[in-house]
Amino acid sequence: MGRQVFGSAVATLSGWIIGWIALELLSWYGNGYFHHWNSYLVWDSLATFPLMGIFIVPVWLAILLPLYLLLSRSSFLWSPFVCVPLGALTGFLIMQAFFAYDDYVLYHTGGRHSFDFVWLSIPGAVVGATTCLVGTLTYRRFH
Repeated sequence: MGRQVFGSAVATLSGWIIGWIALELLSWYGNGYFHHWNSYLVWDSLATFPLMGIFIVPVWLAILLPLYLLLSRSSFLWSPFVCVPLGALTGFLIMQAFFAYDDYVLYHTGGRHSFDFVWLSIPGAVVGATTCLVGTLTYRRFH
């Protein structure tokens, strides 16, 4: 069982890292930071990595780890053609739900609408897809 938990953690951490890279690329490109590189950006970028854990760790503990431990080897969900799109959709929807709620709260408290939920859902989809891809590719090794 320890190998299975480790395998699930490897898949999740892989998704976390690739999702963080996607988030940083979108952020830098969207804010024009490619032309204004400075040390503040490095620290700001590094700070986003642990903050992503607010979303990733609970999803891993509540959904991904139990699925990884309980799905049989013969399940159709271990197919990359099934798992990767489901992971991308799940990551996208989790981020959509959070930022839609955040936008709702801002609107009803007199704040302005933010459109973070539109572009921040893309790294959520990348995290989900990468996690599922690594999980399906390494499943036999860790079971």
